[in-house]
Amino acid sequence: MDGISLTKLVLGFVAGVIAVVTAHEIINYILYTSGMFPRVPWSTTPAAMTGVPQIVSDAFWGGLWGVLFALVSDKIPGGNLTVKGLIFGILGPAILGVFILVPLITDRFPLFFGFDPQLLGSVLLILAGFGAAMGWIYGLLTART
Repeated sequence: MDGISLTKLVLGFVAGVIAVVTAHEIINYILYTSGMFPRVPWSTTPAAMTGVPQIVSDAFWGGLWGVLFALVSDKIPGGNLTVKGLIFGILGPAILGVFILVPLITDRFPLFFGFDPQLLGSVLLILAGFGAAMGWIYGLLTART
């Protein structure tokens, strides 16, 4: 795999999962309880495409984003893994994932949420926080590898 070990990929997955169930969902909770974002945090309602609890689906996808982060983190500008994770969270999961790919795949909502500023801002905040947490956790986990 030239430059990255299987261990680092696994640790990227673990970092992504942990970041989802903590930072991602805490920010989601704050936005949800303030009435700014309609998505229920830590939801056990079956996910639309898989039928597994939504939090399990989100954690799995967060783990896959963590694997991708492990693969590209050395190419992302930024001084440390937390900043790199923040940048990654905005560009990857938010813009590419939620704003473009999910609407194209599921047809559940328009691209970029129809440019609704409250929804756009909420998703960017949630996924920037996810990315920063994931980068920080990944750094902790890989510090001794």
